[in-house]
Amino acid sequence: HNPYLVNYTDPKTGLTQWQIWHIGDGSNHTNPKNCSSSSSDSSHSYSGSRSNVNSGDTGTFYVEISNGSLFGPWSTYNENAQIILNETWVTSASNPAPFFFPNGTTLLYFSADGCPPNWGNAPRCISMARSTTGPFGPYQVLGALPIVKPESEDPAVWQDPRGNFHLFTNVNTGHKRCAI
Repeated sequence: HNPYLVNYTDPKTGLTQWQIWHIGDGSNHTNPKNCSSSSSDSSHSYSGSRSNVNSGDTGTFYVEISNGSLFGPWSTYNENAQIILNETWVTSASNPAPFFFPNGTTLLYFSADGCPPNWGNAPRCISMARSTTGPFGPYQVLGALPIVKPESEDPAVWQDPRGNFHLFTNVNTGHKRCAI
């Protein structure tokens, strides 16, 4: 659910990985099927057991990894990392969207519950956490308030050639249509 595809180059090893960050572990589904055009080709298949990047008691993110190719093979990251809340307004985290800097620092934008009172009509806002040790944390939530208003979910972030950051979100009013 809510897949976010990113390309990551490890600054220490130079290894390039494609990563799909998502929520939901697929446990109510059968193992993914080979979707290649050739039924005998297993290069697109999934291997490994489901694992997660844990945000403490606030939710779970899953990361699938392919070393060097979008065509796979894909495997699951098998370690846990924490988003450390440390007395912030965030009470839960989901829908991760990481941004990687060349030095390994990672900013993780995510949908967060616990928006401040009078913030909007829905419980979700966008928050940001930082890891200085790479994509798998640990992460520290940044800021005393959400980074955007109104309420939002499903962040997507990128940096343009001039160095400016951009953020797309889905404004979520509790999945209710606006009054006409």
